Amino acid sequence: MKDSNPIREGNVKKGGTNNCPTTPPPPPPSEQGGGPFFGMKHKQDTPKVGVAVIVKKNGKFLLMLRKGSHGAGLWSFPGGHVDVGEESKETCSRELFEELGVEISSIHFWPMGFQEYINYKEGLHYVTLVYMVDLDMDPLSHIEPFNAEEDKCERMEWCDSESAPPEEDFFNYKTYVTLMSMDCFRRES
Repeated sequence: MKDSNPIREGNVKKGGTNNCPTTPPPPPPSEQGGGPFFGMKHKQDTPKVGVAVIVKKNGKFLLMLRKGSHGAGLWSFPGGHVDVGEESKETCSRELFEELGVEISSIHFWPMGFQEYINYKEGLHYVTLVYMVDLDMDPLSHIEPFNAEEDKCERMEWCDSESAPPEEDFFNYKTYVTLMSMDCFRRES
């Protein structure tokens, strides 16, 4: 009896144990002729991984106005690239020390989700892990962040849902949407 399942009729990876359908590799960029990566500068071979940290204190969150790199003139959360061999929570600690001059142990960072940033024009693709740290909790209540990277940050501001910049002024609006969906920062309707 012939099996009528098209996946089993020859579109299956031969010799493997998982019997998963194969997907042909994408054509080289010069032959794509359209699609999501058409016209994208290929600066990266693979996506880069980063962290964004929502720093919360007194019901407000900390924003940084970027300068000197991609996203200059837009608001973002503290964060940066995960180094090889570094756990993402360690990246949060390192980046907050570099950007805000504060030392916070990795045990104080709570995962909130992730988001992707793809900029076809600049050839950038990032997967960003979003964390939150609450400076109202002991033993962190004495910490006062300051702008430790004035060459990368024009200024910092503590905002709440009413005083936050509009979505279009954020470097990555997806992080903004994540923030505004959190009960502790939700805008009143």
